[in-house]
Amino acid sequence: MPALLRKIARPGGPAGLVLLGILILIGVVIVVRRSGSESTQPVAVDSLGSRSLSPTRETAEPQSVALQSDLVEVFGNPGYVGLQACSACHAERVAEFQRTSHFRTCRRPDPATMAAAFTSGDSTYETRDPELRFEMSRVGDEFFQTAIRSTPVGDLKSTARIDLIYGAGTADEVFLSWKDTGELSELPVAWLTTREEWGVTHFDPHAGGDYSRPLTLRCFECHMTWFEHAAGSANQYVQETAVLGVTCERCHGPGQEHVAHHQQHPDDGSPHAIVQPASLSRDRQTEVCTQCHSNAINLRGPAMQYRPGEPLEDYYRFVTPPHPEDDHVANQIAFLKQSKCYLESDSLTCITCHDPHDPPSDGHTRLIRDACGKCHTAADCGEQARLPEAVRADCAGCHMPERIKVNVNFQTADDDFVPPIKRYDHRIAIHPIARDEVLLAWYRSQPDESSREQANRLTQSLVQHWLGEGDRLVEEHRYLAATAAIREAVRIEPTPELQERLRTTVGLQSSYVETWSEARHQMERGRNADAIKTLQRILQAKPDDAKAHGKLGLLHAMAGDRVAADRHLKAVAEHDPDDAYGIGMLGWLAFLDGRPLEALTHYQAAVEIEPYYDKLRHQMGLAYGQLNRLPEAIEQLQLALKINPNRADSHQFLSMALRQAGRPLEALPHSRQAVELTGGRDLEYSLALAENLAEVGEHAEAERVASEVLGRLPPGNTPQATAIRQRIAHYRSLGQNGKP
Repeated sequence: MPALLRKIARPGGPAGLVLLGILILIGVVIVVRRSGSESTQPVAVDSLGSRSLSPTRETAEPQSVALQSDLVEVFGNPGYVGLQACSACHAERVAEFQRTSHFRTCRRPDPATMAAAFTSGDSTYETRDPELRFEMSRVGDEFFQTAIRSTPVGDLKSTARIDLIYGAGTADEVFLSWKDTGELSELPVAWLTTREEWGVTHFDPHAGGDYSRPLTLRCFECHMTWFEHAAGSANQYVQETAVLGVTCERCHGPGQEHVAHHQQHPDDGSPHAIVQPASLSRDRQTEVCTQCHSNAINLRGPAMQYRPGEPLEDYYRFVTPPHPEDDHVANQIAFLKQSKCYLESDSLTCITCHDPHDPPSDGHTRLIRDACGKCHTAADCGEQARLPEAVRADCAGCHMPERIKVNVNFQTADDDFVPPIKRYDHRIAIHPIARDEVLLAWYRSQPDESSREQANRLTQSLVQHWLGEGDRLVEEHRYLAATAAIREAVRIEPTPELQERLRTTVGLQSSYVETWSEARHQMERGRNADAIKTLQRILQAKPDDAKAHGKLGLLHAMAGDRVAADRHLKAVAEHDPDDAYGIGMLGWLAFLDGRPLEALTHYQAAVEIEPYYDKLRHQMGLAYGQLNRLPEAIEQLQLALKINPNRADSHQFLSMALRQAGRPLEALPHSRQAVELTGGRDLEYSLALAENLAEVGEHAEAERVASEVLGRLPPGNTPQATAIRQRIAHYRSLGQNGKP
């Protein structure tokens, strides 16, 4: 019998503190059931890519939606007006800026700039799975991507329209599609501009449908100027609010007040109500760029709240991945701050070398040289006398070499983990290897025999260096980084032997990724014993894989092996201090074992890593509730709901805690919301609402809610039905007697 039904089997029992205390103590049972269903609902995808839910059990929660109620904090547009509003006074600057990569970083499809392969014979991408292919097509001025899976009964097709494009057309173009639900998803096939061919992200081969994946919130933040996010959703945005690309206001702040002032005062020549980054302190000025060009990954609050001129650390927590290949897409600032040039200067910032208003140009090398010349002279370079005169001005070539950005990679028809992007190493330093590569390029351009000999010598030396790097990285189980090192060797000397070496190294990373896919598939199918064996294989190949340790810890805990679970969960933070999963799970297990103080110690460490994670805040609220520390429980549950207003369990437990604290009127909206979010399917939530209604004197409504629950029980005079009838009679009696 459900716990609440057992409780109300006592006719006339108090509806307040005793009931709530019992519910808080048994809350773990309810939460375990809910937490297991958070992301397990199958999704059916029709041929046009729209999604519909197919709940598989009564307690499955509905798909996240933006709740518009007084319980939800809505963050509307704070004054972003768009690029054209700037153009009225700054037409030349705006026209110039529209040619920059920043402006084009997120855009709508344009037939004039889309890859010609959409309508050529190269419009099909054949995956490694012989039964799966993708076709890219154009209909009028719209573009589509269709996943086609061959089956014995014919082809299954799922078509998604391309609504947005990531990428300025200089490296890769990733295609995004809006779903009917307002979700924005990344489609699997991208166009690699540098190679002029299709490539796929490492999509889930078991996903089905159009094989898209949710577009992460932080990713969207860095490619946009403004959007409204549906709080609590993974990838649901109000598309009408989106200000596409990185435009003026991303660096200068919302322009509404500025525009309105200067429209009313056209003769006022001083900028009003707008941020001028050049006038900020060095730290604040650098952070205008750092908001995206860094590992400022973990939100401390709602999305899109940072404003230029404010401390970035107040809005994001920076993470420090174990290795560069684990970095976020761009992390130039971390390396710049390691540079002696930066450390010994009080003025060096990003705009020392980069003018964000200027489009890319062939004069970039000159600009870098001029920037270096602000602090250095030619005589400062100890290599000048030994360098050919033609390369002496190539400061960046020697001190900021271009390197493969391997953490952005794709699978192509004949290769894997292909990185289309190169980035300058922003750790300005003496790089002997970079100097040798600059010299190699120059000697190869010369016709004399001596230069050819020098080129051959440098070729062999550089190849051996990169092969050695590849060997070292493989020994450290850093297979992705090893592929980048071997690619550098192939770039220098593309011999068949080196190509074969690259294929071998790529194979190590491919095997690792495929094994992970197998493990995920096994876990999704509930084949936990098989998943444990697969994850153990992953750790044999990569013993420091924090995520594998985390999943093994979970699976061992589910199997009842708490010793193994603790060992693996503790290993998560050892191998990746920025991964809160292991610490959070240790907290949850301590809570399940009735050790709330120990649980809180783990949770407090976890929220230092993930400050704005609703699940951690919810579980902290439960731990405080178990200790009967109601003010702290209420605070954490309220924070969980600020992050995710769609958590039915947080609404339910917050209502219980508020009632326990003698605040039933404040509890009632949350009790109602818990029932609404679960569609009335959770009988315990509905019965708790009835108790809350009776407590505030709404006896007729309490009777109605309880009667609905009674009507949903199986026919017969079961103990549950008897208990509910007694409660209904109790509510009716209270109403007739006019008692509160």
